Amino acid sequence: MPVLFCGECVSDAGPHLVRVIFTDKSHISLKNTQCIVCSIEVYEPATMVSPLKLASAGSVSLGSYPIEPMQVLRVFAGQVDKKDRSRFTLRYQLGTAEGEIVGRMNGRVVELFVKNGPLMDEPKE
Repeated sequence: MPVLFCGECVSDAGPHLVRVIFTDKSHISLKNTQCIVCSIEVYEPATMVSPLKLASAGSVSLGSYPIEPMQVLRVFAGQVDKKDRSRFTLRYQLGTAEGEIVGRMNGRVVELFVKNGPLMDEPKE
């Protein structure tokens, strides 16, 4: 399972290690589409006296796309937003179309959504 993002994000709950893992794209629906599912793990940082501790975990479906011959989904390594360390972005490419997935740390939970591109119908801010 490829790791799409692993880095430190900072929210009002303090700094946390965030890991986003591409877990499944194999679900094929009756409409001949594939779903994209990611798991998200948030860890409290380790200290000299305490180990790394899981703060929250979950999964999210980021959307689906039609199955077409030779259409490849590529997701590029995530980058922390330099202006807002509670956010990170993942660029992706489906065939020749590109888009962006945004992660946002809210307390000890990460919200993940498709901002634009072929995995969505309407752009989000």
